[in-house]
Amino acid sequence: MEKYGFVYIWYDRKRNMYYIGSHWGLEHDGYICSSNRMRNAYRRRPDDFKRKIIEKTDERSLLLGLEEKWLQLAENKKERYYNLVFTTHNNYWWNEENSRLTVGQKISKSHKSNPNMGKWAKGKVLSEETKKKISISTSKAMKKYYKENPRTDETRKKISENTKRLHKEKKIGTYGTKHSQETLKKMSENNAMNNPIHRAKVKASKQGIKWLKNGETRKMAVPGTDKYEMLLQSGFEVM
Repeated sequence: MEKYGFVYIWYDRKRNMYYIGSHWGLEHDGYICSSNRMRNAYRRRPDDFKRKIIEKTDERSLLLGLEEKWLQLAENKKERYYNLVFTTHNNYWWNEENSRLTVGQKISKSHKSNPNMGKWAKGKVLSEETKKKISISTSKAMKKYYKENPRTDETRKKISENTKRLHKEKKIGTYGTKHSQETLKKMSENNAMNNPIHRAKVKASKQGIKWLKNGETRKMAVPGTDKYEMLLQSGFEVM
């Protein structure tokens, strides 16, 4: 589907407050808003919020103007809105493509335009110690990111459905792949089940892993373990 622009308004029934904003994308792409204050409240109690689309446009250059119009109408009741400012005049940088890009996107764009990018690493072999450091660093960063930006149930459902579709269309996975005898031997030697600690974890999991949920955060734990009891005490509930 092609993206389009729309102005939306969120209503918080618990606090009887509103938030007006705009977005270029799709209505169901998981976007909430750009306000940390409003977004944090939504993540704590999503069931208290309801969104309504109040205007749409196919021209990106007109979107902020439409948002400005609705913000002006709400300005006389500022105390009832999460919005801190009621103008978009300082945000017209948003219409410039380079200004809208994140730091990562700008770096990626710069790399793609550089014909020599990546050649410095050609043929370079990383040591096992370096690989381990990269793995640990990446793992910590990803855990931190998803803790601060938990996926909604809707987003998880979309990811699951898309993955199943790609597998069915044989666009992902190992369809048609034939491993060499050397690779098969390495796979056998590196099998996680050769590790007694991993075997113990698998055995424990067969006792009956349970999913627990606290708001948008989900955790797995085995009943009767310290982790399971700790999650229950911290507000998690069995799904």
